[in-house]
Amino acid sequence: MNSNLIWVIDHKANTIVPHTHDFYQMIFCKKSGGIITIGNTSFSVRQDYVYFAKPGIMHSVAKQKNMQTIDLNFSVSDEQTKKYLSNVPEEFQINDVVLMKMLFLFISREASESKINSNETINHALKVLLNKIIDEFNDTTAKMAYDQCNQYNIDKSYTATDNMILELKDYIEENINKDINLDELANKVHLSKTYFVKKFKILFGLSPMKYISGVRIGKAKQMIIEGKLSIQQISDLVGYNSLHHFSAAFKQSVGLSPTEYQKYFNSE
Repeated sequence: MNSNLIWVIDHKANTIVPHTHDFYQMIFCKKSGGIITIGNTSFSVRQDYVYFAKPGIMHSVAKQKNMQTIDLNFSVSDEQTKKYLSNVPEEFQINDVVLMKMLFLFISREASESKINSNETINHALKVLLNKIIDEFNDTTAKMAYDQCNQYNIDKSYTATDNMILELKDYIEENINKDINLDELANKVHLSKTYFVKKFKILFGLSPMKYISGVRIGKAKQMIIEGKLSIQQISDLVGYNSLHHFSAAFKQSVGLSPTEYQKYFNSE
């Protein structure tokens, strides 16, 4: 399974305007309340349930006072995993609710702490979570085929080059306020730019620049929701060299400009 966490946030839920993105989002409800709309279906949010928005599907959140969620955003590159995730419903629990809740909390906690090997630990927990979900919503024959496909990762047979590329996730997050370019990343893993892009897409499910953009916009949305910084400060902190470029990238991803997004939350 080739899956990678993009970002995760454990928070008191906010109203989120309708939007789409090119990665997966799972919203685990710690405290019930509010409405989550995915596609054409609206759900009254229930505690210990997961709400699943797939890439390209419009979704939104209408909060209520006590609503608390863990929002987990991740990419998937291999077609087999995508196929089985397509069978997962937009609202669900798995039979082992305690394990499901524990994995969401573990991923959130590990992502908030700076530890040696935390990236490897987080992505292992993410794979366990996705395996449990896939097992729940795919029949036995499909699961057997999936297990055979997944043997590559069970054996931990990533190449040295694969591991170097995977470790770039930490570098990107630590340097998201800087101008990160393809030449720099390819040089860090001693690959040609063309081969690097190909390998990165296999491992992360997105091109390097789309992945970086997703991290930038995800962090920017979080900072806007927190309401402590100006749009200019946020633009600088997530690595855009001009407010114009930041606003254009944000609107393309979210459907609203940063200022419109900020006003929406201020009106709540």
